[in-house]
Amino acid sequence: DDISIVGFDDTIAGIVWPGLTTIHQPISQIGATAIDLIMESIRLTRAGRRPQIQNHLAEHQLIIRESAAPPAR
Repeated sequence: DDISIVGFDDTIAGIVWPGLTTIHQPISQIGATAIDLIMESIRLTRAGRRPQIQNHLAEHQLIIRESAAPPAR
């Protein structure tokens, strides 16, 4: 009741007790995007071009469970 705990990744958060509040990430989408970026980098390098740095934001979701609560008054 004194603190809230929030994790990141949501892999086992729903099966522990109490349930851990976490950020859910689309792991398969992140992996597929990483592979696409690596393959594009290889293609550009082989063509004598320099790959550009790219930023990608994966959709994510806050999953509120029993480990987080509003601050006490």
